[in-house]
Amino acid sequence: MNYYQQLQLLLCQDLGGRGLTSAVKALPLAEVQRSLAGAKRALIVTGFPVDCAERGVRAETDGPIGAAHLAAALMRCGVQVKVVTDAPNAVVVKAALAQRAPEADLIVMPATDSAAFSAQLLQTFAPTHLIAIERPGKAADGHYHNMRGEVIDRMVTDTDTLFAQAKVAQVTTIAVGDGGNELGMGSYADAIARLVPHGEKVCAALVSDHTLVSGVSNWWGWGIASLLSLVAQKNLLPTDEQEALLLETIVLTGAVDGCTKCSALTVDALPMERHIALLRQLRAITEAALAPCRKGA
Repeated sequence: MNYYQQLQLLLCQDLGGRGLTSAVKALPLAEVQRSLAGAKRALIVTGFPVDCAERGVRAETDGPIGAAHLAAALMRCGVQVKVVTDAPNAVVVKAALAQRAPEADLIVMPATDSAAFSAQLLQTFAPTHLIAIERPGKAADGHYHNMRGEVIDRMVTDTDTLFAQAKVAQVTTIAVGDGGNELGMGSYADAIARLVPHGEKVCAALVSDHTLVSGVSNWWGWGIASLLSLVAQKNLLPTDEQEALLLETIVLTGAVDGCTKCSALTVDALPMERHIALLRQLRAITEAALAPCRKGA
């Protein structure tokens, strides 16, 4: 089993029983790696709101962590990075970036005139890549939905327009998701409708150039960092301590688990210890892949 196969096998474990990873055959990992090796400027779009009733709208723990790891890895490869979110997620995303990528610019999409704002951002920043990780995507009915099939339009600022305009501008788009209702996941529409609860209703309509499915979206923050590690010939993955601190920080800032709606050290109902155990496995795979590079140095 080669490096890419090991990476996919590890990160496509369906520990939360979402159903989508069973449809995955070969993810385009080598293509993503080659594309990002030439990245100059990247937009990362993240932030999934959770309605916690009397506690208000909170940011989900899945998404900001992965986005922060992506930003850190890309910036260590010399890529200029801007992270885009909306008001309900801004405080949590800002806290995550402060821990892992403090030099990355945070952009909060305005609640109105998002199309004009997106056009201006694409013109001034001229990104080579746009990566959406655990960000709501509009379904075919024109609405945003959570995993329960509920319409969440009132909590979401339209970032579909940014993604769609980026594709028209021939910006390379990469989508990361675990349930099919995330921006850019339309590439898996048939599988989402067949395998995911409420899938036909919630499936995001927009299609990305490269789509990465995982058991938990945050994991591809590590996964792409691993891919970039081979490009940079140095390990760009976070330490166990960095991962734990990041989750602790965003929970203290107000993030909640999207599955349980609880303010706890969990992501998609999985405890921190389970995520860190998987991170350790990924670190071992990455180190093994880096070994020949180091011997030749």
